[in-house]
Amino acid sequence: MRVSKRGFTLVELLVVIAIIGVLVGLLLPAVQSAREAARRLQCTNHLKQFGLALHNYADTYKKFPAGSGGTSAGHPNGNNNRINAMVGLLPFVEESALYNMVQSPQTFGTFNFNPGGSSPWDSNYELWGGQFQVKGMNCPSDSPQGDLRNGRWAGGRSATTSYSFCHGDHQTGIRDQGAYQRRGMFGTRSYTSFGSITDGTSNTMAISERCFAKGTRSVFGHALEGLTGITANPALCLAQINRATREFLASVPNCGAGTCISGYFTGGTRAYDGMPIYSGYNAVLAPNSPSCLTGNINTTGVMSAQSWHTGGVNVVFGDGSVRFVSETIDAGNSGAPESLTGPSPYGTWGALATISGGEIASEQ
Repeated sequence: MRVSKRGFTLVELLVVIAIIGVLVGLLLPAVQSAREAARRLQCTNHLKQFGLALHNYADTYKKFPAGSGGTSAGHPNGNNNRINAMVGLLPFVEESALYNMVQSPQTFGTFNFNPGGSSPWDSNYELWGGQFQVKGMNCPSDSPQGDLRNGRWAGGRSATTSYSFCHGDHQTGIRDQGAYQRRGMFGTRSYTSFGSITDGTSNTMAISERCFAKGTRSVFGHALEGLTGITANPALCLAQINRATREFLASVPNCGAGTCISGYFTGGTRAYDGMPIYSGYNAVLAPNSPSCLTGNINTTGVMSAQSWHTGGVNVVFGDGSVRFVSETIDAGNSGAPESLTGPSPYGTWGALATISGGEIASEQ
């Protein structure tokens, strides 16, 4: 009697490997999509907490916190009115201990600090540092990277955030909002009340996302610096990207071969800094558009809402609701100059950023 032993032929083995490869190719995108959906849901929940905090703050103080405020530069070790709304919200996101520490005298090393804290770039004031990172301030799809000009101090990483406050639809005065025209809910030493939001809280944005860069040429997280004329024509900023890859073009006018891509202009790298380039956005270009500056960080510019979610950004509205706004939302005429009175020239997106523009707007 003969015993027959049979194994796999080479052809059969290759067929099996090919089938496994096809299955992996089909399943991997689904797994990645499911993970991103979970991250986006978690991000939404973070923003819901901040939306609730905004309302609890307003119930307590009858107004929303300022986009930038605090103690003046003349105050010993003052914070130069550069503390953003996030600090005021701390007691309402279960961070009363950190808030009380900020509002109390502190000594770190040989430095003494008065109540209110020091400037948000002062690495000697440890309460602004990454060891006091508040849970929920970063989107799980987003992560800070880099060195001093991308979120690090010489003494260590600062606390970071993926979320920024809406400064309206205007570009002027982004350093300290000195030319603030009450277009958005937040501005320097400006405390918006419910009564002043005549467009309706459900039609007015409060907080959205601004993400960190994932490369030196990334549209998200960096800005194009030194691009002249964008205040009069934001379309010049929009024209400087490769729409397919969402990267800044290698060569731009007056900038050489991409040398004006700024790592210093990075949203969220100072979680408590009220300077809008760190913790604000303006609804001039549609979500997930590039950001640009005229000259440098002390002048004017476009600060776009951005996220690593596919197709748009999460937004907290004045009524506390969180909605996902598509990057294809009507953003009006990107070539139009800003308007400091009346309806926004930047379509539905711009209208959602104004508190009293007189528009009837819906992100749908």
